[in-house]
Amino acid sequence: MRAFPLVSLIALLTLAASTAKAEDTSLCEKAQEAARSGDHTKAVGRFNGCIQLGKLRTEALADAYFERGKSLLQLGRLNSALTDFNQTVGMRYKLDESYFHRALIFARAYKHGLAIVEYGRALLIKPEDPKLYYNRALSHMATHDHQKALADLDRVEKLDQNYVGALDYNRGIVFAKLKLYDKATTAFDQSIHRRWNLAIRYLSQGLNFLKAKQHDLAVANLNYAIVLRPNFGDAYTYRGLAREGQKKTALALGDYRKALEFDTTVEWTAKRIEQLRY
Repeated sequence: MRAFPLVSLIALLTLAASTAKAEDTSLCEKAQEAARSGDHTKAVGRFNGCIQLGKLRTEALADAYFERGKSLLQLGRLNSALTDFNQTVGMRYKLDESYFHRALIFARAYKHGLAIVEYGRALLIKPEDPKLYYNRALSHMATHDHQKALADLDRVEKLDQNYVGALDYNRGIVFAKLKLYDKATTAFDQSIHRRWNLAIRYLSQGLNFLKAKQHDLAVANLNYAIVLRPNFGDAYTYRGLAREGQKKTALALGDYRKALEFDTTVEWTAKRIEQLRY
């Protein structure tokens, strides 16, 4: 058996090592940091630079297209976002999420027929994903396919109870369009009741995270509570406390002032505002 020359072996190992080092994802990582902070314009610019460097292997390149597509979608640049998600589909990367984002793009462009097709493709991969059924239901509503919309809303309810308030609200809209006014009224009433209870659940969860000094998670849960009940004074108070924990005093002050609008813990909140102002 012929021995492999030592010099050639060293050369191959050196080449492999240099190839391994050739990939440079640092700019992509900075782009993702910008996206997480909400600066999608900066994120897109950094993803552009990262991709143009040409130093990404296939998976990292696909991820760069995917993440840039998400930022472009946030900026409302639908055609450019679609181009990126077409790339990821062609590269067979995160197919279910790529189809989902293409569907979102088509829905925002009022091309609901195309959106429904993309949701269907994603569901073939993840048949138990409630967000796919929920968003497809909205597109079915937009195309006046009321029975399919109701079927998708029913499927969501079986998969995830966190949607219940929104499900009842959208059922109410469908029933009203079908002129089933008694059912519509019942659905709207249930929506108000369930959203109220869900807001309390998010408030309680946020308070638990606040007590554990997990301020980011506390803010995230309290955000949901406020979305569900915009006049939820306690949620603003606790979010203010969580934002103090994040060292975001200006945002905390804003929450405390908002809490005062709804007469919750008025004396304490007023005193805290004065303390933070000086």
